[in-house]
Amino acid sequence: MTHLEAIIMGLLRSKSLTGYEVLKVLAHSPAYGVRSTAGSVYPALKRLQKAGFIEAKDASQGNRAANNYGLTTAGRASFDAWLKGPIRFGDTAATEDLLLRVLFSDHLSRRDLEETIAAYRDAAVSQVLEIESLRPDWGNLPLNQRLCLENGLLASQAQLDWADRALVELKERKAKTKG
Repeated sequence: MTHLEAIIMGLLRSKSLTGYEVLKVLAHSPAYGVRSTAGSVYPALKRLQKAGFIEAKDASQGNRAANNYGLTTAGRASFDAWLKGPIRFGDTAATEDLLLRVLFSDHLSRRDLEETIAAYRDAAVSQVLEIESLRPDWGNLPLNQRLCLENGLLASQAQLDWADRALVELKERKAKTKG
């Protein structure tokens, strides 16, 4: 599933929307992190419909043709499986996957969200340790390679810091709702 398809399915998980409404949500909310045009949204809707994940109902008004899209049972199951599925670590797509899952976490249990962030945190720790293990050789590397390693280390540390803060906040909110 592409990021755009995941976003569309996440939006439709909450309520049915027309293609135009999907475009408006994406255009007016930086939270989704995607700039989409009709040239990408409508083909994605068609792919999801062909896969049996969404269904279209005629919502035409007067001369204006429109379809109202909603998730099918298979679409809901597919989205929920993606939402709870494993996240790879170490590239931009993985970070985008994580952030999309956090964005749509209102469809997850708190435990599932904590497990997702904890797994991402564990992968960040591994990445930091792996890059740190190369540090003794950094002085022998050409500048461009050393700079790339430093960037990877700083980015991984930032992701680790974020995961730690997110887990603390989830635990604090859990304690507040119990207390």
